[in-house]
Amino acid sequence: MTDLDPSVDSAYRKLSGALDRLATVRIQSEKARMDWDLRMQVDDRFMQKVADDPGSSKALKEYSQRVATGECTWSEITVKLGALPPEVMQIMNDPGYRWYQQIIPARSSEWEEDSEEPYRFEWNKGW
Repeated sequence: MTDLDPSVDSAYRKLSGALDRLATVRIQSEKARMDWDLRMQVDDRFMQKVADDPGSSKALKEYSQRVATGECTWSEITVKLGALPPEVMQIMNDPGYRWYQQIIPARSSEWEEDSEEPYRFEWNKGW
């Protein structure tokens, strides 16, 4: 493009460069992973802050005392309490928060007794 006025040529080069950078960013964004979880993870420190709030419910404050003495943990609140405090229900139902991972119950003592010998299929018990 040698026929252009120098001021037009300069503007054209700036615009062309900007469009090239835009195309590069578009390609990079298409390759980027967009599957991360943006929700806030509920953890022990977060629950303690909620319990320490002056406006928190009596049930939550009492459970906080149990956690402080080591009787239970914050992640067990859904198992240990019959009726959950309103703050816990609100956090659990809020899509902006990711509640604790599900608690997997410990294996029963029956299973542990049976597990002394490795499991064998009927066809290889004699081996």
